[in-house]
Amino acid sequence: MIWVFILLSIILILNGMPLFAGLGLLGVILTYFLSGQDVLVNLFIDPLGRLTQNDMLLPIPFFTLMGYIIARSGAPERFVKLFQYLIQTIFGKASFTLGVMAIVVSAFFTPLTGASGVTIVALGGILMPVLSKVKYPQNLRLGIITSSGSLGLLFFPSIPVIIYGIVSNNKVSITDLFRAGILPGILLILLPSLYVLYKSRNIKVDSTEILFSTVKNSLNKSLLEILIIPILYFLFMSGKITVSEIGLIALLYFFLLEVIIFKEINRKSLSDITLESMSVTGGILIIIFFATSFTSFMIDFQVPQKLFIWIQQYIQSKWTFLIFLNLFLLIVGSLMDIFSAIIVVAPLVIPIAELYGINMIHLGILFLTNLEIGYITPPVGMNLFLSSFRFKIPMVDIYKAILPFLLIMIIAQLMITYIPALSLWLVR
Repeated sequence: MIWVFILLSIILILNGMPLFAGLGLLGVILTYFLSGQDVLVNLFIDPLGRLTQNDMLLPIPFFTLMGYIIARSGAPERFVKLFQYLIQTIFGKASFTLGVMAIVVSAFFTPLTGASGVTIVALGGILMPVLSKVKYPQNLRLGIITSSGSLGLLFFPSIPVIIYGIVSNNKVSITDLFRAGILPGILLILLPSLYVLYKSRNIKVDSTEILFSTVKNSLNKSLLEILIIPILYFLFMSGKITVSEIGLIALLYFFLLEVIIFKEINRKSLSDITLESMSVTGGILIIIFFATSFTSFMIDFQVPQKLFIWIQQYIQSKWTFLIFLNLFLLIVGSLMDIFSAIIVVAPLVIPIAELYGINMIHLGILFLTNLEIGYITPPVGMNLFLSSFRFKIPMVDIYKAILPFLLIMIIAQLMITYIPALSLWLVR
């Protein structure tokens, strides 16, 4: 009977059942048949207790609502203009500056909004006309915007980093993860920027220069929106405030700016934004609950240890193991949403990697970077669908546009994998 129910669960998942519900169903079936009803009750009571008593989960609704407020205000357009002005001031009036600006502003925007999909939706409509105006080829425009939508997930105050720190079971601190993600995050911005420099070298620039007068009127607003981030980062890294306090302070700050002072979001819009963000938060918490229940079953039955014994028959070197881990996580990142992937897969991967002697901070950066790249991994990376929907471009064209950027980011991932100092230098 157990195999009949397992097969039924898999069929339901493949036919559209939400992944968290499928995981919950599998957890119920396996626990009931293998351990009995009493253990089944405890399987769900334990995650519920951890969910309701874990203070580390408090910032999730704060950051989610903050991200939606920023995305629906005039901040995205201000950020684009400000970064365009700054990069052109530094590098001059050259064609590649606009492509680099698109990459940098997306990488800055993504950790504020918490999820890369919001970046494509909020910034895509602003960046596409800017790049079109200077005659960037369509493939290059699509590649830049689609790939940049997931950049910045390693940077403060990214929700995926916070969730990974929570589910790592004290193997690595959130503070160390944010420090460790700085250099890999910069590398993931630098390599695509160099590619854009190469591809746009022959594009002639006419009147694309953005003058200070263009950003002057909104400069005070932009500075107020940006300066809070390094202030909160310094306070957090120095131990002055906790993650939960950061979430609350940031939410209140941006609410005060965008709703009260700038008046860019009215009461009706605020109500809609709050409902939408709370539905996303509720979805995240439901995923955490069911995924934690399923992984609790896996850990109770020593699945990671058994997997390690099986893997070790074929892979002895930790460096070889890392190759297969990268491939596995790329597939996971393209098939699952990032929150499910972290909550379901991380508790299984962490103990296996630990037995191979892999540094836990290094592993965290590898894990998150692979999921970041998974957003643009064909055939079903989430950003590919979002970009196709946002710009009404066939998926085949999106695949062609994204391929060079995907290869570049995989090269960056290999560098991060085999040069641990990139992740560990700022932590030591």
